[in-house]
Amino acid sequence: DFVSVIRGHLMHKRVNLAVDVIGGSYVSRNLSVLAHDGILVQLAFQEGCTMTVEALPLLLKRLTWRGSTLRSRPLLQKRDVMRTVRHQ
Repeated sequence: DFVSVIRGHLMHKRVNLAVDVIGGSYVSRNLSVLAHDGILVQLAFQEGCTMTVEALPLLLKRLTWRGSTLRSRPLLQKRDVMRTVRHQ
C-alpha cells in the first residue's frame, strides 16, 4: 500500500505533488497523502475515470487537482514534463 509506505518513509509528513496514471480508487488515496496546498496531477485513468471521491480534503487542505494527458503531446514536451516531475 503506497499510502503506508509514504507515511512511514516521511514520518507521517505529507507530499507536495502526486502524479496519478491509475485513477479510480487511487484518487482518494492520493488526496490523503498530499500536504496542505498540495497538487494532484491526473495523467490517465487505467483503473477507470468514473469514481467516488471523498472531496472534503480538497477544501480543507486547499488542494489542486489538475488534469492533462501526455499522449497527444510532442516528444519534447513529454520529456520536459518528466524532467519537471523528477525534480519535484
